[in-house]
Amino acid sequence: MSNANVNAPVPAIEISGLKKYFPLTSGAFNAKKGSVKAVDDINLTINKGEIIGLAGESGSGKTTLARVILNLTPATEGRVLMNGQDISKLHGKELKAVRRSIATVFQDPASNLNPRLNVLSSIMRPMILHGVPKAEAVEKAQEAMKLVFHNLRAFIDLPSMAITIGGTIGVMMLSFPSGAFKKIGKHLKIIIKPYKFDPEQSIEQIVELATEARMKGLLSLEDKLNEIDEPFMHNSLLLVVDSVDSEKVRQVMETELDQLDERHALDRGFYEKAASFAPAFGMIGTLVGLILMLGNMQDVNALAKGMATALITTLYGSLLANIVCLPVASKLKARHDEEFLCKQLVLEGVLAIQDGENPKFIEEKLYKLLPASRKKAEEDTEKEDEKQKKKSRRKSRKNEE
Repeated sequence: MSNANVNAPVPAIEISGLKKYFPLTSGAFNAKKGSVKAVDDINLTINKGEIIGLAGESGSGKTTLARVILNLTPATEGRVLMNGQDISKLHGKELKAVRRSIATVFQDPASNLNPRLNVLSSIMRPMILHGVPKAEAVEKAQEAMKLVFHNLRAFIDLPSMAITIGGTIGVMMLSFPSGAFKKIGKHLKIIIKPYKFDPEQSIEQIVELATEARMKGLLSLEDKLNEIDEPFMHNSLLLVVDSVDSEKVRQVMETELDQLDERHALDRGFYEKAASFAPAFGMIGTLVGLILMLGNMQDVNALAKGMATALITTLYGSLLANIVCLPVASKLKARHDEEFLCKQLVLEGVLAIQDGENPKFIEEKLYKLLPASRKKAEEDTEKEDEKQKKKSRRKSRKNEE
């Protein structure tokens, strides 16, 4: 053997003839009828300090190859040398000792982290499993967390904030009246507090009013008006009690619904427009950063600062649009749909009461107007109630016996 071969560095990882076949079976007795070649005759050498990227289509065997290299999945053939040691033949404590020098991050975060552990415990756990004393593991985990939080400061850049957030607010002030900004607090309150409008409760209230009108006449509803807090239902019933023609009642109520729909659409449009402006100003900030960077290529510090401004403004624009503005608009849309549905039910219910329809028929009619998701929930509730009633009846019979 030559001196050159003796002194040659040992590769970090050396793979030769690596294969992994998964058997295909069929029938009641799982008879083997072939195999799937997930990894077929892989030869690879990775020296210390090298970074290797493996690309391929989904299902081409990338993950399987990684698992076989780490001996998480046994190879069909071939061997894997890590620092000259064949880890494909290691088991138990020997394999565990080697894995202390291997770090694997799988693509599924749900399988990587235990949701019951906090950040500190998640960092400590692998070290403790590999024999690091708990006190030392705590110290190292805290150091790692300090390093991460210290690096978070790199994401705070006041000039970039001024360009993205300040620019977005400035354009919004030019595009919308000042009253639109005054509604922000009201919108946040609508988003945070629980739903005020309940379709099932509205139907129940309408059926109760229909029963009252059926038994005592429409004028008897005048006594119920003081008990109704919801303005739309109160005003609708007031028109009915005052003997206003049903077509005029429908016209008045539908006009109010159209105005409600238009008003809420404008409110949502405020946030949707902001979501479109924010990324645009993020790109403007990117251009500013690139101009600063290209204008002074000799200064390394200016180059780095310009690149940071260019990237961070794009990030700010995306965050402002997708984490603030669009979610608020979506939430307002959900609240609007809930309110609009309830008022549609009131519209049809009040007109049905004015026409003297049977309360049971009104109830069936209004439930058919509910979305499929709410119908399913209502059916599930009814089935659960029926089960509880059956259980109560059985219990009563047993007690009687």
